[in-house]
Amino acid sequence: MDSSGNAVSPPDTSLSVTPPGGNGHLITAEYSGDQNYGSSAGTLGMGSLLTVVGAGNTTTSLAASANPAGYGSSVTYTATVAATDSSSTGAPTGTVTFTDGSATLGTGTLSTSDGVTTATVTATASPVGSHTITATYNGDAGFLGSASAALTENVTAATTATKVTSSASPSIPGQAVTYTATASPTGGGGTVAFADGGTAVKGCSAQPVSAGGQATCKVTYQGTGSHSITATYSGDTDYAGSASPRLTQQVVADKADLQVTIHAPAQAADGASVTETVTVTNAGPATATKVVTAMVEPSVLTVTNAGGAKVAGPLLTWSTATLAPGASVTFTITAKVGPRARGITLVAVGAASATPDPHLLNNGAVASIRLG
Repeated sequence: MDSSGNAVSPPDTSLSVTPPGGNGHLITAEYSGDQNYGSSAGTLGMGSLLTVVGAGNTTTSLAASANPAGYGSSVTYTATVAATDSSSTGAPTGTVTFTDGSATLGTGTLSTSDGVTTATVTATASPVGSHTITATYNGDAGFLGSASAALTENVTAATTATKVTSSASPSIPGQAVTYTATASPTGGGGTVAFADGGTAVKGCSAQPVSAGGQATCKVTYQGTGSHSITATYSGDTDYAGSASPRLTQQVVADKADLQVTIHAPAQAADGASVTETVTVTNAGPATATKVVTAMVEPSVLTVTNAGGAKVAGPLLTWSTATLAPGASVTFTITAKVGPRARGITLVAVGAASATPDPHLLNNGAVASIRLG
């Protein structure tokens, strides 16, 4: 009762709280008292009327996009986080931290699709060896964190491919030939063994590989013949070894074989412009050097465009420094038919080189033009 004798109701001391995640909360309420009521305190624990709502438990699993993975390749790790309490609502949110041993690979953000909640991170497979990968869900306001079982990721040496090329094929006796082996991919390191028909090439059994993945071998053959060349890359810590396909190296006699053709119109009228085309081809096994091509233009034709030839009266000459096996060179000449020219006129052309040419019968050609 108050000072006037009226009844006084006790104060309302109810309070609604949401405790932090977890179980086993002990709640204490203290009343300070007033002019009508003295102070008091009470404790509410497990089994009392207060219901404590805790954060839901989760599990985290981990998978890799490739295992084993080659050195330097990309591997995507996927963590799947699932709620394990049937009373939990919604899906876990937040982040997952991926680690390789004690090193952090990265952090992925959870997303949910078709009821599955995942986070990913992509890492480069390195170094070669066994790696212990784990994914740790960091939790959120409604779900407790969890860690995956360790995943053993095996990183293997990267697969390589090796090829070999020749600086001169065919070559001739006494000519230096450089073989170049290229291993790819590689960061340099290791050696290359060059072999001829399965037998190691002298001085080239362990040639160092450059940062660009190349190794070279220089040889000189004294006689003619065929050689079957292979290059075998040893590999290193990060890159596996590999062998090249066979390269056939031909060593041929120092001979050329020049073949000459000429094309001109079969008939031309008075005052007409005539185009003549001369082609020289080296069909021989060796490079032709200091090639000279000469053509005699008949007097009834006046040259208006010599195609780069040196002109001395009716004689036109062209000089070609080298002509490789299988290569050709073409010259085009323009001439004008004189007035009242009649009959058949012949245009002759021939070629020679400083390199021996045992087949001289095909070194010249003739074209005939009927005038008028």
